[in-house]
Amino acid sequence: MKNTIRWEIVFGIGLIILAAGLHFLHYLVFGEVSPLLSFLGKKIAFVPLEVLFISMILHRLLNVHERGMRRKKMNMLSGAFFSEMGNDLLRILKNKAAITPGQSEGISVQKNWSKKDFDKACKALDRIDVEMEVDPESLARLKNLLLEKRSYLMLMLGNPTLLEHESFSNMLWATLHLADELSRREDLQALPQSDIRHLKNDAKRAYLKLLAEWFSHLRHLKEEYPYLYSLEMRTNPFDPAATVVIHQ
Repeated sequence: MKNTIRWEIVFGIGLIILAAGLHFLHYLVFGEVSPLLSFLGKKIAFVPLEVLFISMILHRLLNVHERGMRRKKMNMLSGAFFSEMGNDLLRILKNKAAITPGQSEGISVQKNWSKKDFDKACKALDRIDVEMEVDPESLARLKNLLLEKRSYLMLMLGNPTLLEHESFSNMLWATLHLADELSRREDLQALPQSDIRHLKNDAKRAYLKLLAEWFSHLRHLKEEYPYLYSLEMRTNPFDPAATVVIHQ
């Protein structure tokens, strides 16, 4: 990216110098002797500036617009994921994740949170430590959900929009890995403690990445779609009193 910007700067300065040189050459050669030649010379002298505008400025504006469209598609994919399975997966993992009270307060999302609050919560996620306490029952619930949605996960991973969104792709890979681990264990009731510890680490990895994407998703809804954000807050898995029914 830095090399691209450096190349564009050098290219732009070169075009400006070329345009100035052509203007000066036109003045030396033609002066005002021939209006026709003078007009032609001026048009030629402006060619580098036109190239500069078309190849750099306009191209950059189109890139900005294209990135905005890709970001919009990514937000749509994120919303579809949490609606289809992400929220259910978050509820299961959240019930088995132990976070110290001091750390959990920083990620306890509230309805009136601002963009700044979400940014703080996303940074807080990098510092928290989670202890997963899985058991055969919770593992069975995870297995059923992930196997049911496995084809959906594969479909999401194949979407080209994810190529520029590494964090979301990593979350999907962590989730799919947990699904694969659980699918290859037929009897979840007779697992040794060493295997339980392994599955705890897989669940912890998926949970932390899922949580980070959930906060990013909520921040987008808060800014762009308040009515969808309202629904998410009324079904907030971290609020025991949350209810989808509006009483007042």
